Amino acid sequence: MEASYTYSVARGDAESYRSSLGNDPGLAELEPGFLDYDQRHVIKLNAIAFLPGDWRLGGTATWASGLPYSGTVSASDSDDVGYTQRRILYGHVGANGYGFTPEFRNIHRNSATYLFNTRVMKNFVIGKAAASAFLEVYNLLNSDDLRVRQIVVIPGRFSPALRPGGMDYRAPATEKVVGERAFGRRFQVGIQIDF
Repeated sequence: MEASYTYSVARGDAESYRSSLGNDPGLAELEPGFLDYDQRHVIKLNAIAFLPGDWRLGGTATWASGLPYSGTVSASDSDDVGYTQRRILYGHVGANGYGFTPEFRNIHRNSATYLFNTRVMKNFVIGKAAASAFLEVYNLLNSDDLRVRQIVVIPGRFSPALRPGGMDYRAPATEKVVGERAFGRRFQVGIQIDF
């Protein structure tokens, strides 16, 4: 059996070399923050048992704290000479879909996750060759944890009235979750022959 614990903090100004975060000097105070791979705590446990009849049973258990994400809105803006540039703002819309509250990058956290895997293996002899067969099960508990990468703010729409005295139409902003799920239990069967 072996176990490990990792504590880490990842802070910086951009997740990658090609990040567009540094392109807007007007938002310099909002760029520093936790990086999208800042995972504070990870605990891993690996164990194997040798059973009678040349059987082996093993497994791994992993607990990991959640990764950070941001709420973002993108917009195109022009400077004084007409140069258009894509801007990224961090924050979220109000409860009714109106108003925008700025916030620092990657201040939200996903939930912590568990992952359990197991493997059973049998050794046997085939003539003059040694062989083994195994069955592995990944994501034993069939968890479908959602890892949110970002929440994209989709700006509201404004449509002026087409007739005099008519009502203007204002659609509130909405938020769309961008992420991925750790779907499904997976199985793997294999055989190995040494001769």
